[in-house]
Amino acid sequence: MGISQESVKEGFIQAVEAAFEMNDLVKVEELLGEIEPLPRGKVPQFMRGICALFRSRLAAARMEQDGVEPGLKTAAGMFRELGSPFWLAVTLLEHGEWLVQEGRGAQAGPMLDEASDIFERLRARPWLERAEKVASEVGASA
Repeated sequence: MGISQESVKEGFIQAVEAAFEMNDLVKVEELLGEIEPLPRGKVPQFMRGICALFRSRLAAARMEQDGVEPGLKTAAGMFRELGSPFWLAVTLLEHGEWLVQEGRGAQAGPMLDEASDIFERLRARPWLERAEKVASEVGASA
């Protein structure tokens, strides 16, 4: 089984998410280091998007602000191009959350709106509630 197998993709995502949950940033780095160095032709674009998203989340966790936004933009572009609405919405939501944390809430509004629309359409209620919570924080501070 290779990286293009759905079960491998899902397992990778779950492993990285678990490492983030345990705040094991060394493990996150190790897991990303298994995929990122592979030749472009060997890694599906979806996985490149996932790696860009997780790399951005890792940069944010390490307070490496310069590494956050470029990866989020890359991931969103890839998910948009692939027609992967759930992961596009997750990326937009995380970008919006980061912008709010950075005091740039006004820039987060369109991203949060788009993420909310997608989560609504997908009936992803917990994600929609998360997006609405952040959007209400932006509205309260405006």
